[in-house]
Amino acid sequence: MKLHTLSLGLIMLAACTSAPPRVAAPVNWVPWTRAESLRWYDCEPGSTLIERHTPGHGSPPLTLRRTRLEPSGERARVQTERLEPRVERPPSCCSVDLPPGYPGPEPKRTEEFVRREVFPVGGAPVEVEVVRRTTRMDRGCDTVPCPCWDDLLVEELWYRHPRAESEGAVRILFDPSRSRFSRSSGCASPPPGSAPDARGMVETRVATALDVSFRLQRDIHRCMRVRTWESPGVPVESLECPSVLGGRGMWQMTGGLVSGVRTFTTIEVLSFDCKRSSPEEP
Repeated sequence: MKLHTLSLGLIMLAACTSAPPRVAAPVNWVPWTRAESLRWYDCEPGSTLIERHTPGHGSPPLTLRRTRLEPSGERARVQTERLEPRVERPPSCCSVDLPPGYPGPEPKRTEEFVRREVFPVGGAPVEVEVVRRTTRMDRGCDTVPCPCWDDLLVEELWYRHPRAESEGAVRILFDPSRSRFSRSSGCASPPPGSAPDARGMVETRVATALDVSFRLQRDIHRCMRVRTWESPGVPVESLECPSVLGGRGMWQMTGGLVSGVRTFTTIEVLSFDCKRSSPEEP
């Protein structure tokens, strides 16, 4: 009897170990091939975005609807209306969204390939391409002598290799030893970030997860979970989704202090309707 039981157990064990591994169901991502994220100036008047704002100090959430108004050149005029809790006041008007480089030129930047290495994101090794970016803060100044003339920002940008369209760097490190700031009125200042590492580099952005699913209006958008810093030592989280209007599905903003603890407001995209003149485009 014992021999029969042992034989049956071995047969069951063999059946379990020989069973084919489960294969995860494929994710039907929203296709996105553009170099830039979807922004307001890509959408026609009447396009809407609905957001939920949840304060971290315990106040009730707010639901806001933003609507693009009539065309205004390259600018996108956006009106904000509070849906919940509803208040008896007209919608506020207007924020203005501008495309990159508008209205003046971008700062002068150069990029240089440094090395290729492996960087763990969410516990998984990811091959990255490290690029050194140098930005000279000598544009857009309207005084003589210009107070921010020749200020310099040097960063290391770590991109996933091969780089996906519209995907930002998985990591950015600020290099204080090569950068310089005059700190005069109107000048740029060093970006906030974490404490310097062993090389003296300051991490200002890091991806904590790649290819994150974000379900919205029955579609699944491919996103990247990112941590940045609004002020030194105060990280905020966001979900970067190029195919979602605004380029993000969720993000945080720092709020006030409650009992000496910093609070955060979380903004989530609930729905969006981007009216396009060319519906065949993604």
